[in-house]
Amino acid sequence: MLASNVDLPRHPDVRYVDVPTAADLRRAALEAFGSCDALVMAAAVADFAPATARAGKIDKGAEGRLALELEPTVDILSELAARRDGQVVVGFAAEHGPEGLARARAKRERKHLDLIVHNDVSVDGIGFGSAENEITIIGPDGEEALPRMSKDACAERILDAMAPLLPPR
Repeated sequence: MLASNVDLPRHPDVRYVDVPTAADLRRAALEAFGSCDALVMAAAVADFAPATARAGKIDKGAEGRLALELEPTVDILSELAARRDGQVVVGFAAEHGPEGLARARAKRERKHLDLIVHNDVSVDGIGFGSAENEITIIGPDGEEALPRMSKDACAERILDAMAPLLPPR
């Protein structure tokens, strides 16, 4: 499991690779992807990053007004989906508001994903920082809207949706 800034208990049977930056995540994902049957990219890397880094603290008295220049980051999920060979690729779309489901559908097509899991992060009590979620799993043959349930139950349903897409063994 590739993890960045994750404050969750670690399972002793899972190998974790900590990736502190988007560049580290990309490097580790590209390295590991070839030996995987499936990729579940549960969190997005920031769409933009500072164009340059500055060492040390910026003293507000000495600097005056600052401008921050951002540049787009590499879309790791799209890059991996384009390289796959019989692998299942799953992404997530944490969207906001009633148009979010349509954006998730479009994202699945644009990124060439097998499945995308949509959740509306504007709904109180689900998603980030909560033990529950309410998701819609969107795949090649339609979508399944699931009621509010534990995140563990959501994970099981996502795995159930992935299973028929995996190549036979």
